[in-house]
Amino acid sequence: MNTKLHKVLPISAAAVLFATLATSAAADEVVKIGHVASLTRSIAHLGKDNENGARLAVEEINAKGLTIGGQKITPPSATNPTYTQQGFKTTYRVVATDAQQGPAFANYAAKGMKVKSVAVVDDSTAYGQGFANEFEKTAKSLGIKVVSHDATNDKAVDFRAILTKIKGENPDPVMYGGMAATGEPIRQASQVGLRAKVLAGDGVCTEKLADLAGDATDNVVCSEAGIALEKMDGGAAFQAKYQKRFGQPIQIYAPFTYDALYIIVDAMKRANSVDPAKILAAVPNTDYKGVLGETTSIRRATSSTA
Repeated sequence: MNTKLHKVLPISAAAVLFATLATSAAADEVVKIGHVASLTRSIAHLGKDNENGARLAVEEINAKGLTIGGQKITPPSATNPTYTQQGFKTTYRVVATDAQQGPAFANYAAKGMKVKSVAVVDDSTAYGQGFANEFEKTAKSLGIKVVSHDATNDKAVDFRAILTKIKGENPDPVMYGGMAATGEPIRQASQVGLRAKVLAGDGVCTEKLADLAGDATDNVVCSEAGIALEKMDGGAAFQAKYQKRFGQPIQIYAPFTYDALYIIVDAMKRANSVDPAKILAAVPNTDYKGVLGETTSIRRATSSTA
């Protein structure tokens, strides 16, 4: 069957990308591929970046002439490990989890930066708290002294009380688990005279960081849950076509949503079906080479595999 993808965007605070697949000249069969991300409030720029990655894939698939289609079964950039530990039969990842990123960052702090003590702050979101907790567990196991762990929230704008307290604790760095929209902690750390480095994750380290934190970004050490764009097999080419299509640089996870959509379509082709159960059965045998590199042997996470 000959197919074409049609997009309907957005709904409320979430972007839901729908692919409408035309099966033949005589009749259309509609199958939906959904993408959900925030398009409003503090992390709208990240949601739009994810949406653009998926949109770019849809447009390319339209141009090539897709023959079959299916429904959303792959999350592009949810990093909290509990997401894929809840027994959902249709949930897979194409990005590392906080249970991987947090320990890796703590290892770098201990062995690469020779950190002896750290203060931890999180923004109480599933992402920020999960990332901070995983970092803290590994940091302690490596002999790093965690002098404090404070929680704020993703709507806070004044962090000076926490930062002033941390200044008195004199940690080597401050580890911040939170989103880019709360970049004020980084700016205000400099304002209160806190000279310690700020360790931050992929929710902070986007193209928006310089706008949010100004010159204080010079004091930030970043971690990302996936390989850096410049090290991806197809990173340079993807960056060029993304910039050409949307007139702006990639924030962070557009390559992941782009590959996630292609992986779904690859499963449809191998299943030779638009039946969700058949597509789902084909996903674990994925062998797909995309922007991220080669993705093979996808498996559903359990409580121990994240």
